[in-house]
Amino acid sequence: MFCVLGSVPSAGGPLDTNAGAAGPVTARVADTALTSFTNFAQLETLEQVDLSTLTMTPAQEALAAACAGACLMCGRCANSCPAGVPVSDVMRIASYPDRPGWREFAADEFADLGVDSGRIAAACAGCTVCRGACPARHADADAVRQTVQRIGQAVA
Repeated sequence: MFCVLGSVPSAGGPLDTNAGAAGPVTARVADTALTSFTNFAQLETLEQVDLSTLTMTPAQEALAAACAGACLMCGRCANSCPAGVPVSDVMRIASYPDRPGWREFAADEFADLGVDSGRIAAACAGCTVCRGACPARHADADAVRQTVQRIGQAVA
């Protein structure tokens, strides 16, 4: 099964995933492609979709820029800190927007961790263990300290 949200015309008309790999498929306008395959012909059809012509709207580009370097929430940094700093929780909280409503939510989430912001800031020794665990290289001592400082001020 191949589901495309939006209009994805091929050379012969709408994309027909049951037709197999009959020819090149050009994606002109597609918002999202949700894939689930029941046979190899469907996979081969997907491989022929040309997504190089797709462009983002200005709003999508702004969102992508805002998310650059953001926490992937993969959890690889969890329990990585030798000092016991809850790095994955701090990085998740750091990803919340610094806007009214979100600030309070972030402060509540931080308070729910049950740890003192001063203890976290002092415990983070600046080693690079969490950064090494993070595939995006977003988690590090500076990010932890900045987040703790920002949220700690909101909690106080």
